[in-house]
Amino acid sequence: MALSSRAGSGQESQESVRVRLFGELVRFAAGRGYEFEWPLATGQTVADILAAIGIPEAEVWMVAINGTKVPGTTQPRAGDQLMVFSPVGGG
Repeated sequence: MALSSRAGSGQESQESVRVRLFGELVRFAAGRGYEFEWPLATGQTVADILAAIGIPEAEVWMVAINGTKVPGTTQPRAGDQLMVFSPVGGG
């Protein structure tokens, strides 16, 4: 059996999305920093991922996949970048 060209490259074989948290949401990263890989299960939605990370829906202002705003029912694909924004206040 031939090895993949990725073997030994340090890349995970499990499918994942890249999560990037903005603003106050970084507190839900559990020490992973504001940007990290998150495992992706078949049929998983944006809302499912946020719940699994522990981000309450009320804390989220907007979610984008690869720069395009999406609803929580969207199913991301492996390799997508999931950008999660908190509400901002001002005065």
